[in-house]
Amino acid sequence: MASSTTVLSPCPGKLSVNRAARSQLLWSCNCALEPFHAGNFAPSLLGSSTKRLETQPVGDRCQASLLSRISGMSRSRWFQHGAALAVILSAALGLRLAGIATQALWADELFSWKLASLPVTELLERATEQTAVHPPLYFLLLHFWMQLVGDSEVCLRLLAVVLSLCEIAGVYTLAAMVSSSPNSSEAKAFPWAASVAALLVACNPPQIHWAQQVRGYTLALALLTWSGVVLLATLRQRWPVPYHGWLVYGLLCALAVLTHYLAATVLLAQYLFAGVYLLYCCWKERREPRAATHAAASRQLLGLGLALASMLIVLAPYLETAWQHIELACYSEYTTLVGWRRFHSIRDALVGNGIMAIDTASNWDYLYALVLAGVLLWLVTDGRFESWLVFCCAVIPWVILNIVSLFSWRDAFWSRYLSFPQVWWLLATGLVLGRWRWPYRTPAVAALLLYFLSGVYHWYGRFLPAPSRSVPQAGIAYLREHYDPSEPLVVTGYRCYYPLAYQTRGWARPRLLLPAGMDREFVRGGMTHLADDEVLDEALLPYLQAPGVWLILCRLYSGCEPNLDTFPAHWELISSHGASLENPHGSDMYILHYRIHARPGRPPDPFAKYKSANKDGSKSNRQP
Repeated sequence: MASSTTVLSPCPGKLSVNRAARSQLLWSCNCALEPFHAGNFAPSLLGSSTKRLETQPVGDRCQASLLSRISGMSRSRWFQHGAALAVILSAALGLRLAGIATQALWADELFSWKLASLPVTELLERATEQTAVHPPLYFLLLHFWMQLVGDSEVCLRLLAVVLSLCEIAGVYTLAAMVSSSPNSSEAKAFPWAASVAALLVACNPPQIHWAQQVRGYTLALALLTWSGVVLLATLRQRWPVPYHGWLVYGLLCALAVLTHYLAATVLLAQYLFAGVYLLYCCWKERREPRAATHAAASRQLLGLGLALASMLIVLAPYLETAWQHIELACYSEYTTLVGWRRFHSIRDALVGNGIMAIDTASNWDYLYALVLAGVLLWLVTDGRFESWLVFCCAVIPWVILNIVSLFSWRDAFWSRYLSFPQVWWLLATGLVLGRWRWPYRTPAVAALLLYFLSGVYHWYGRFLPAPSRSVPQAGIAYLREHYDPSEPLVVTGYRCYYPLAYQTRGWARPRLLLPAGMDREFVRGGMTHLADDEVLDEALLPYLQAPGVWLILCRLYSGCEPNLDTFPAHWELISSHGASLENPHGSDMYILHYRIHARPGRPPDPFAKYKSANKDGSKSNRQP
């Protein structure tokens, strides 16, 4: 039997290594499991766990839990973390699956589906075109996801749901790391801060909204949160310098940028935080050589440079395309005149914006400003460098996005990207509430969760059909009950809307749902499916016989050539314009404006000569 100083395995005769190799392996395992055992540094583990293994009898070591021996955590501690995270993820999954099948795909989701349906080579070729605008990583992932689980509306959206759960797990891990100091009493307490932060993200209405979209926002958010976890774990390690950790961090940063360009706003905040913190450690080491700072701060700076270099190397083949995409976005979204648009308040950063915001009076902004000012005050005065990471990632992207929106004529377009700093605002709020004493914490957390859930019900719950109704019947019943004949109905080909009165904060347009699958049949086969009298007349038009004019806005995507003869007789073509129909996004649309007349009878068609030209073999789909 080997001596206790040379046995890594608790059982005799399994594996014999020297003390240095054992210590290195324990240190590596500690780094991997460090977020879950309240931030014990590697040296503390090497000092306590190694000694415990050497003094513990071999028979007892055989009965010990592997996770307990490696991480220094008891089984009860692992159970607390696992149970809390399992409950939160279950609640988040239920909220994200509710109503996921009741809405047809809309324009941006159709673009994702269309691009992901292409072969990989063609997908990459299309994604590098200037009009594609978006990076290709999410569409590649969606492509393989569709091959694995299918391409129905629910299957397409399930990918965003899974990625959203990964994001919540990352928020929980990061909050556990930030809230727990080494060797503190918090290490043995229930992880309230991590649980509250993850619950806030799980129940936040905008986060649920994007988790039900066939878009790449949840992938970008998951990569950003886990990049924060890796960054914090790498900064906490002392010796040897974890260059492999910096390489992993650089790879996660590159993947986040390849998912969405505006993820760079959060990465900028992370790099600024890491650089300033390591420079401070170097300065403190020179002034106080025996100070309890990182002994390898200068080498950690080299590791940070290695992470930046690895990110740029991964992005190098795509930098030219990225610049073209950003240039096109700037050309189409910006105005040369600087106008003071609506500044996206702290409230918008916390609970959403525009359509996704919860309806409250405008004077609630003062309350949000007061609450979040307290959050920032706590983060700044907390005294732990981890708190500054949350501070930078919450404030810097929020400021950048507001500056961008001031120059944009579509400020609402940029406001949707507040979801990037929003996660960090929610994380900061959870950290503050988690440190309150239980008589104050419980009602505060309950009130905030009820507030979020009321927003979820407001924006999603009232649109869900009754179990006994089909999707189009529920939408028509809602229209029949609340329809105002003085307001026009807008049919976009994939959804129907009717306007409501503008509200104090934001506005709402309840969705009249078309039959499931109609939208993608519309994209696959042109206008024929939508123009089917049996579908439209029986499901929709009998309820639209009130006096007035109805406007139809139809959009065609790549590969679709409109058949202008297949529309019902009471549809009058007002105007039509399109593009080359060669690209899957941007100008790749053929937009048709139609009036629906209450009475049958085909009105004169002002574009008859263009239709006859198409019949003669002309490939041009352009109309004046």
